[in-house]
Amino acid sequence: MPEEHVYQSPIPDTAGHYPEFKASEQVLAWDSMYGARVDWTKNGKWHSESTGGYQGQVCHGIIAWMPIPEMDIEEFKL
Repeated sequence: MPEEHVYQSPIPDTAGHYPEFKASEQVLAWDSMYGARVDWTKNGKWHSESTGGYQGQVCHGIIAWMPIPEMDIEEFKL
């Protein structure tokens, strides 16, 4: 699983507190049903960019993941 970091919600709960949650950076993941996707974890559960962040049945099973590679835009200029 990607490393998760602690964040504070920008939206208060019903008691006016700003709860903390854990989330990872976006990673490239291979979903057993949909193939390559950009996903992340939040509180230990996978979420998917292509489904607006929903979880549950969206991710059928992450088989593998890797950090999104950095690229130098200068290499692609003509």
